[in-house]
Amino acid sequence: MSKTLVVPDDVYENLSRGARQRGVTVKSLLKNIAELVVPRVPITVEDHRRGEAIERLFARGQEGTLSSAELAELDRLIDRHYEVAMKRAEKMIAEKERVAKRRKNGTKGTRRARANNFSRQ
Repeated sequence: MSKTLVVPDDVYENLSRGARQRGVTVKSLLKNIAELVVPRVPITVEDHRRGEAIERLFARGQEGTLSSAELAELDRLIDRHYEVAMKRAEKMIAEKERVAKRRKNGTKGTRRARANNFSRQ
């Protein structure tokens, strides 16, 4: 299914320029932007709570009212946030590599790949 998107001329020119600089189409650039805006991995309640706690503690730290225990908690939360983000990034990279490998091999999925390999033998 396709939809038509109407954007102001200046927005389109920026998109067009960005696409040319990257050697891609505007459609491809918009698809990449959409993937950045809407994460493939949904944000969990834990992510949301951790993010709020980090923001609250960080704000207190900027005010200069953060205790040593709160500083330790902030460090722990940031470390956990980083750990979760890295695991998600690794999963996304692995998935992109699997998709690229399937495309290179001319297959769309595991079943088709197995069927193709079976018929070649």
